[in-house]
Amino acid sequence: MKYILSFIILVSATPSLAAITSVQGGFGMLNGIFNLAIDVDFQKKRSHSFGGYLIYSPEKDADPPNVSRGQFWSLGVDLKAFFGPRNWKMYVAPGVGIISYDTVGGGQSETSFGTLLKVGSLYRLAPNMYLGLEQMFLQTWFSSKGFGGYYLLTNLAFRMNF
Repeated sequence: MKYILSFIILVSATPSLAAITSVQGGFGMLNGIFNLAIDVDFQKKRSHSFGGYLIYSPEKDADPPNVSRGQFWSLGVDLKAFFGPRNWKMYVAPGVGIISYDTVGGGQSETSFGTLLKVGSLYRLAPNMYLGLEQMFLQTWFSSKGFGGYYLLTNLAFRMNF
């Protein structure tokens, strides 16, 4: 069901892909766990943009027992507010979306609704290219099986404006 829902969201967003003004990608590690994030933004003014995001992290086995985590992904929308001096782009981006997570070993999985808060700082490398760091906090609101909770991720981010 979660894959069908993801496909429907992707297909419904396809006609508006021509209006994308920037793409931002990032990757990071937290306790040895890899994560990947992709953002697309529709920005008409310098001060803010509206867009969507996809975040994915595979399962991490328990090397030391306290860093076990199941696979998760999140798909949703966010609103970025930009500020800062000329060569810097700093932003705060609240958002909402679908968060799907599995227990370690894939025994149980659940898809839930939750919130996202991003805080980032990007340095201008060229007229349309930025490089920086992004901190993300994802939290699930509804969990019937008693697992999931929240994810705190730090990513190295690259942004390209069109």
